[in-house]
Amino acid sequence: MNSQHLLLVQKNLTKAIGRLSERQRFSEAQNRLWSESITENGWEDINLIEGEKSGEIMREYLTRILSLSYEAYRSNNSNYRAAAVLGLKHWYALNPVNWNWWWNDIGKQRLLGATALFLKSLGEEEIIDAIAADMPLKPSMTGANLSDLCHGVAIGALLTCNERRFIEAMRALITTFEQTSEEGIQADFSYQQHGAQIYNGGYGESFYNIAIIWAYACHGSLFQFEPLVNQRLLDYFEQGTMWMTYSGQFDFNVCGRAVAKPSLEKPDYYHTLANHTELLIEMYPQFQYRLSRCKHYFEHRESYPYAGFKYFWRSDYAALVNPDYAVYVKANSCRTEPIEQGNQENLKGGWLGFGSMNISVTGDEYQDVFPVWDWRFVPGVTAPSEVREPTEWGKVEQSTLWAGGVSNGQCGLMTYELDYEGSHGVKSWFFFDGVVVALGSGLKSDSRSPLVTTLNQIHRCDDFYLDGEKTTVNGEWNATWVYHNRCGYISHQLGAINVTSEERCSSWRTINKHLNDEPISNDVLTMTINHGVKPSNASYAYSILPNSDLVKTEKYLSAPKAEVRINRPDLQAVKYKSLHAIVFKQPNQIDLQEGWTLDVDKPCVLLAQRNGRDWHITLATPGESHTVNIQVRNGNLTQSVSIETPDGRDAVGRSVSVRLAFLDS
Repeated sequence: MNSQHLLLVQKNLTKAIGRLSERQRFSEAQNRLWSESITENGWEDINLIEGEKSGEIMREYLTRILSLSYEAYRSNNSNYRAAAVLGLKHWYALNPVNWNWWWNDIGKQRLLGATALFLKSLGEEEIIDAIAADMPLKPSMTGANLSDLCHGVAIGALLTCNERRFIEAMRALITTFEQTSEEGIQADFSYQQHGAQIYNGGYGESFYNIAIIWAYACHGSLFQFEPLVNQRLLDYFEQGTMWMTYSGQFDFNVCGRAVAKPSLEKPDYYHTLANHTELLIEMYPQFQYRLSRCKHYFEHRESYPYAGFKYFWRSDYAALVNPDYAVYVKANSCRTEPIEQGNQENLKGGWLGFGSMNISVTGDEYQDVFPVWDWRFVPGVTAPSEVREPTEWGKVEQSTLWAGGVSNGQCGLMTYELDYEGSHGVKSWFFFDGVVVALGSGLKSDSRSPLVTTLNQIHRCDDFYLDGEKTTVNGEWNATWVYHNRCGYISHQLGAINVTSEERCSSWRTINKHLNDEPISNDVLTMTINHGVKPSNASYAYSILPNSDLVKTEKYLSAPKAEVRINRPDLQAVKYKSLHAIVFKQPNQIDLQEGWTLDVDKPCVLLAQRNGRDWHITLATPGESHTVNIQVRNGNLTQSVSIETPDGRDAVGRSVSVRLAFLDS
């Protein structure tokens, strides 16, 4: 007997998945070709038996079936409907079992489940029974894998009209919405999987793709989620996802091993993000204005709606975003992991997560560049110039507590201590409007390979200048400043930037054993600072001007907005207009200029901004909670304050703000 409650959920779910399918539609010509070329043995160009070895073959085959099913659903086209059913009969005749459990328990269910919903609407009961039998019966596992398995259980329950099983799936799914210190949504709305490893892209997006459509499908039904449960989904999208998707795709730093997949596996993910905002608008019409701005951005790829700086203290990750550019940095510590390999994916990315930096203006700077990267030189990283293999499935790789950041919402800083296999140093990034300053101090290494700091490694474009001179050929140079592709790079040490422009040839298989070895060629620009072999106290200081032009970059050279005040292992400071951004690696005093001084008695990072005779202080303590005593003086004027930073695993590293008022004596 059909449950009217389940029928309503099924109708809503089919509508939600149909909207996404509409955004991602293949062309009419492509669908017609697939429908006309399929036989009882499938498609000639896909050997489905090979799906046992390659999940990509399974994906390609089932994606075609899903596309034909959707076309049959939207237009009631009997040819597409017959082709989809014929393709499914061939699938079940062979029933390929992949070597990777994920494809057998989650991957194929994602595609088959959506296909079943479209065909069920057309009355194809026989093939629906076969698909229903493929769905899991009980939820299990944790994090994104749990949400995916809940999805399969719930689809199976809809197909078989099993209300008890559906309720069980939804109850288990809702547990994945909860804030946690384990795998899942963190207090800062980063997402972690495989330990304390940031994964908002990859596992986090898989989780959300499932969570949001079920929240929407159940909305207004007997199974509607509690308001606080749905609120977490809204918060996760606005305070997590939106900060990491300036280019319409996730920053490569939050995608884990998917960095070794073409287009990070999802070249059209902005369609999915637009669909998410559409569902949220229907669920939260009171927030239509701000959500519509997000939807407009993902639909038209213009007018990015956020501007500011956020530090994700649970995952050692920083994001500076605005309508013109985004800059992201990922570090690690004794609390967090760098980026993993797994399933023979991401074979060379061992330095990802050690200060890796994504500078995005046009949005395509790193588009499929990873096969031709020289993996010794990951942007933002200081490391021995050796390719390093990542740890399988990830693990904590550093013993240092020192990784943290501070934010006042608009500006901020991030710092971390490199302490890995004989390489040491303090690295900090200072994020302001229109400029990012990167400082490194106390750098040393025991490696026989040179210690190198990489500014960037991206596709080379024609807009390329070295010290003001346009360069049109490949080669190697030294420069004080570089302008390339709407971004300026300025070293504060004369002639420090080593620049290499060259054509490179490689293949995806060099970083992902499951992909083909077809040669790929690209012109790549690499900018580094070489600290030499076994340096004992090296340093660097450079500024990045994202979304600049040649004239603005040259002007900045003579009148920089950000002033590097101090760059020592114990103290790093940059002044930007009236804002002082300071890294106190140990208790210290600093001259704030114009007669003002500031003392702290504990290690911390802080922003100090003067407003008349008042000072606004925003402070955080990387890695542990402290009560920090601060004193600000100017002649006979003195103000002191004790700031207790948040305690507890979820809160350590979060910023705290106070105001120091100096009254007339």
